[in-house]
Amino acid sequence: MLKNRPYIPQFVIHELNRKPERIVEQMRNSHFDKQKLFDLINKAVEDKVIRPIAPVHLITNILSMCIFPFVAKPIITGFALDGDKEKYKTYIDERPEQVIAFVKNAILL
Repeated sequence: MLKNRPYIPQFVIHELNRKPERIVEQMRNSHFDKQKLFDLINKAVEDKVIRPIAPVHLITNILSMCIFPFVAKPIITGFALDGDKEKYKTYIDERPEQVIAFVKNAILL
């Protein structure tokens, strides 16, 4: 989704700074049951499927790994990839697989 709409993270950050209560309210009204997700993570910890981690930290880490490459595009492209825009496209294409592998390695027992 973000690959096709790379402007979304910067827009959300802008809106969070401008009217944080509006974004929070929209999330509360989204019908997404965060408690179900928290319960799934806690159950996986209890069942010793994943390492002990607070759900909010796991979710924050995953979101950060997904969003930061778009927010930091100028730094990643300009510095880490020596200004090569094609390498950035490849990097973004590889990102989902890299995030999944990183999270699995970080939490699976």
